[in-house]
Amino acid sequence: MPIMKMKSIFIWLLLAPPAFAQESEEPEEPDDAEEIVVTGTRTPRRLGESPVAVEVVDRDAIEASGAEDVADVLDQQTGVVVNRGLFGASVQLRGLNPEHVLILVDGQRVVGRKDGTFDLSRIPADSIERIEIVKGASSALYGSDAMGGVINIITRQSKQPIEGSLHARGGTLTTIDTTAGVGARGRRSGFRFDAGWHNNAAFRLDPESPQTNGNAVWQLQLSGAADTKPNPNLTLRASGSYALQDSTGVELGRSGPLGLRPTSGVELAPTGGIFDRRNVTEDGLIRATADWLFDEQSRFSNTVGVSIYRDQFLWDQRNAGAEDAYEDTRETLVQLTSQLDRVLGGHVLSVGAEGFLSALASPRLGEEGRGNRMRGGLYAQDEWKVLSGSAPLVVVPGVRADGDSWFGGTVAPKLGVRFDPVSNVTLRASAGNGWRAPEFRELLLRFANSAVGYTVEGNPDLRPERSLGANAGLEWVPAESWSISVSGWYDQLRDLIQIGTLEEGPTIRFGYVNVARARTRGLEGSLGMKPVHWLGIDLSTTITDAVDLDLQRPLEGRALLQGTAAIRVDVPVRRGPDLTARAVGFGPRPFYESDGGSEIRVDADPYALVDLKVRQPLDASDTITLFAGVENLLDAGDARYLQTAPRLFYGGLDARLARARDRRTSEISR
Repeated sequence: MPIMKMKSIFIWLLLAPPAFAQESEEPEEPDDAEEIVVTGTRTPRRLGESPVAVEVVDRDAIEASGAEDVADVLDQQTGVVVNRGLFGASVQLRGLNPEHVLILVDGQRVVGRKDGTFDLSRIPADSIERIEIVKGASSALYGSDAMGGVINIITRQSKQPIEGSLHARGGTLTTIDTTAGVGARGRRSGFRFDAGWHNNAAFRLDPESPQTNGNAVWQLQLSGAADTKPNPNLTLRASGSYALQDSTGVELGRSGPLGLRPTSGVELAPTGGIFDRRNVTEDGLIRATADWLFDEQSRFSNTVGVSIYRDQFLWDQRNAGAEDAYEDTRETLVQLTSQLDRVLGGHVLSVGAEGFLSALASPRLGEEGRGNRMRGGLYAQDEWKVLSGSAPLVVVPGVRADGDSWFGGTVAPKLGVRFDPVSNVTLRASAGNGWRAPEFRELLLRFANSAVGYTVEGNPDLRPERSLGANAGLEWVPAESWSISVSGWYDQLRDLIQIGTLEEGPTIRFGYVNVARARTRGLEGSLGMKPVHWLGIDLSTTITDAVDLDLQRPLEGRALLQGTAAIRVDVPVRRGPDLTARAVGFGPRPFYESDGGSEIRVDADPYALVDLKVRQPLDASDTITLFAGVENLLDAGDARYLQTAPRLFYGGLDARLARARDRRTSEISR
């Protein structure tokens, strides 16, 4: 059978409409060992008891996937779209742009977005314990940027008295990934430290062009965390990380180093130059938390965090110097959070306050080249158990008020409901507002490209983007090894910020304006099953209908259909290997290209990304495990609409060292 026909059949099967699924969230261990999640309510909850739907990718799933960074992990999740481009790997939820998805690390905001994109490939998978995903507007708890949802990346902590780990992988495209970690856990304290080195070569998807579609990258990463419990009611935690990344690539000059795409149908003339691009980025994060348990009904938490980001950008035109550029951008965010949780009868009340101080220094921010900003928010939530017993009903109202030194204040309410009519069925529904504050570049940008003949200007009078949406879902666990879920959503968006044409002429003036209105709606279905103890199957499908209401056309780059599939086989023999196959497929995606001053619609071809991995333990306790695999088996990708890395073969090993606590000592200490 021809290869292209095989690809088409595979994509059709992957996108077929039956209800598909994610990995089952039902725990295999006793209830007291069930995973604790925090993102849905900002209060620790067992996953099965959370009134807000939270999707969790745990450590076992991360290791089985073979993913090397957070972007690779999210690539296979239901309803999550990862796009790779000039500014790295970004994520979309519910059909909304990357700037509408709030990214947290251990509950703390991170900085370093470029053109709205936070590069998720900067965070290595080996330093992650789990990832929590909450879809839908969450501004009532988290404030700005949470219009499409929240992704909280939880870093690893030591669980054994002494533990160590080593991960090493090598592959084609000069791929080298190494990470080592060491940690310890005592009766009252523990620590963990991880270090990693990563390298890959650049790649071109068009052999006729000198332009690279993926950068050559080397990256150094360091992270550490420690915690202590000086008394039974007080827990202190501190964590920090540092990453240094050097990436290089080649571009053909068209719109200059800013990489902006006007949405007005105006076509910019190419410069004809070839540019060598280099980015050296550094980002650091430190965080300290203190949790007090006043009594069995009260918890008070305080967190302070600092995020720092620096980007040095070199734009070097070959055989010329007229358009050479060097820019040094620095961003800092200081975050303070306090939250009180109190149990009162059938209520769990949570009230909190947050303060943010941010600063950005860049040669593109007007004449002064810098901007400063203060933000603050007050939020409250009541988790009210209206009915208990065999059919519990929980109602969760919440509201948040925010103030910003640039545009004033805003209020975002939300209401959620959870009902369990029977023990194995859960119904959830919610409705609320979301919003996003304009970024520094949208407010203050001043950039001129004289070689092409345009300028881009910020707008200090921009209003926040806003959304109003609703979600509803059903989860059914008919048996211990089966799980089925179906959910739907509807979001109405207004005051979306886009680049519009302010003035045409010899020099075109572009600027940021609040003009766009949009609507997104869709359905997600998932099925997880384990028909026998050695076989696990997870399938899912997502239908996303995202429309620009002003232009009456689909939003660019959104596929109507997305499907995922994951199959894991633990060969049922002593010390047998386990095999994992994962795939994600997308239907056609609309794009709009300039054609003589007007725009025409172009639909990119459907595609599927398929990954295979096999792991072979060398001993009964999995101290050393060898692995090998292939990413992007079908070699999907094109230079214009799908700039993903070509087929990659790899192999390596994982080594673990852990000394478990003596059971008798543990029982005595309790």
